[in-house]
Amino acid sequence: FTGYTGPDGAVLLAAESVHFEDCDFIGVDGGGGSLFSLFTDLKMTRCHFMDNVVTGGIIQIAGGDLNIDYGDFADNIAADGAILFATNGTSVSVSNSCFANNEAVGLNYIDAESGAVLVESVNNWADGNILTMFDCPGFSIGAAFTCEPFDGTSCAADSLEPGIDDVDDTIFVDDLVDDGLGGDDGITPGPACYTDKDLMGSIMLGLEESGLYTVCAGSIFEDTLIVTSSNVVIKCEDHQGCTFMPGTESALIVYSDTDASTVASNVTISGMEFTGYTGPDGAVLLAAE
Repeated sequence: FTGYTGPDGAVLLAAESVHFEDCDFIGVDGGGGSLFSLFTDLKMTRCHFMDNVVTGGIIQIAGGDLNIDYGDFADNIAADGAILFATNGTSVSVSNSCFANNEAVGLNYIDAESGAVLVESVNNWADGNILTMFDCPGFSIGAAFTCEPFDGTSCAADSLEPGIDDVDDTIFVDDLVDDGLGGDDGITPGPACYTDKDLMGSIMLGLEESGLYTVCAGSIFEDTLIVTSSNVVIKCEDHQGCTFMPGTESALIVYSDTDASTVASNVTISGMEFTGYTGPDGAVLLAAE
């Protein structure tokens, strides 16, 4: 995300949950901030914010959860605000993140009077920041500007390549099916990638059918994969490194199951190769929305 010069923000969010991974926000020169989030559970993994110039916060979030892991914030200017600015009951968790050579009123601010709270700050690091009013190398909290300094001794993000970290890289699935439970709706995150057999089993487990399924590179599907629900992404870990090779049976069937009252919609298949089908019907059969 680069080159935005408008009055609001380069990214505006008002959703249940959003996950940014390996994204860059560079050269935003605008009003409110680089990213504004309203009552959205926002997760950011290995994202970089650099050379942005705003009047408010680089990230402004009002409500929901903010989770940042391996964030990198460098050479930004928040003229009248902070790098992270949390209000309206936001729960903030930041880990393994770096804040260097930024200019702001305060580095990060948690508006406790509006219900925002700092849940976790682990292995974060700050250096070379110019803070014009509240000189706290971490989080300033509430009207008293209580300082919660960072505990990191170096920049953890410097050691990472895109797509790599040293924590459990589980799949982020949050509230894709609204069952009224809120939060993660009881969905247990899956593994970092699925083999063909893992996927065949997991895709049939009720609520877990909705979500992101990253298929391990080299997987070969010899049986038919059936998808009957919405908001499913099946993505090969390596482009065209996963193969459907079903022989005489159809490789993939996506359909709305009227008997079970399910509707198949918003289904994405990415990076798969279909080859070797010799049957009478079709390698892929679709009867979905």
